[in-house]
Amino acid sequence: MSVKVVDLLKVLLVTYIITGIMLVLLAAGLYKMQFSKSQINIGIMVIYAFSAIAGGYIIGKKKKSRRLVWGVILGVLYFVILSVVSFAI
Repeated sequence: MSVKVVDLLKVLLVTYIITGIMLVLLAAGLYKMQFSKSQINIGIMVIYAFSAIAGGYIIGKKKKSRRLVWGVILGVLYFVILSVVSFAI
């Protein structure tokens, strides 16, 4: 059981690294291209969705059975942690 949790946490860390890199790129684009607020909001939502899907794909490749369940668990954890940090800040 602990191996499953460790694998899940590793993939969750990877998804947050992907999110961080993509948000930095979005910020650079904002600085250079002067995006509007609606474009920034859409970009942020796309980044979060892409990161969650990428994490689900990675955990699905790691786990050979019940890939959809693992992907959903990862997506829920990603959303919960992101929400808790957002509310805390």
